[in-house]
Amino acid sequence: MKTLGLDIGDKTIGIAVSDDAGVISFPRETYRRISRRDDERYITDLLKREAISRIVYGLPYNMDGSLGPQAEKTGKFMDRLNHRLRHDPEIGDIELIASDERLTSKMADKAMISQDMRRETRKQYIDALAASFILQNYLDRENRRQE
Repeated sequence: MKTLGLDIGDKTIGIAVSDDAGVISFPRETYRRISRRDDERYITDLLKREAISRIVYGLPYNMDGSLGPQAEKTGKFMDRLNHRLRHDPEIGDIELIASDERLTSKMADKAMISQDMRRETRKQYIDALAASFILQNYLDRENRRQE
């Protein structure tokens, strides 16, 4: 089952996609946000092209476990996207799964620093890599649960 991973920010959305077996996550791109409608359309088109059946998105918890203002923005974005998907006959039923994204951006940054990436280059890829970490964490949990 192919899964999409999203790291939703105010200016960008990190995008990752799993393999068909749902075992490995691959960073795909960092999408620069344009408008709510354009953002939703872009993700909807991606779901159709890639035959994706579920979305895992990062929910930004605070370190104390509470949800902050960014989590509220993420929730609203996903609610609107879900509404759009439910009314698109080509999509079908897409499962939406929130996943704790604490420290994924820091992990992505450290991984790129360890590869001696320049700061300017890291900025281009950090959100896609964070989305990949969010998705891989989910895939690992699901695969362990099924064993």
